Amino acid sequence: MTTTTAEPRVSATWYDDVDQAPPDTLDALHPSRTRAWAGAWQHVRTEQVLAHRHVHLHDPDRGIGETVSFHLVPGRGSPYWSRLETDAGSPPVWPGPVLYAGSPHAEYGG
Repeated sequence: MTTTTAEPRVSATWYDDVDQAPPDTLDALHPSRTRAWAGAWQHVRTEQVLAHRHVHLHDPDRGIGETVSFHLVPGRGSPYWSRLETDAGSPPVWPGPVLYAGSPHAEYGG
């Protein structure tokens, strides 16, 4: 599915596998906005990931493109978050599925 905005002319194409996306041509502001990062997270086995989705943004007028990845995990699907909640004696912060970009352990901006 490709979506194009009017101003500026940027296209957004979604991929189920980051290897299907075109190469990035933009120096990422953070490693989490690169194909290499997305590829590494696609193969993580410490987190229970239900689905990966990667959006490649391309601006043909400036000749740049970058990939931003999103990951869907079940509630209490992160061992790290589950341990923090258990240690704090708190109920699950996100009892249902969570969609995130970057790392489930921190938000990296961008």
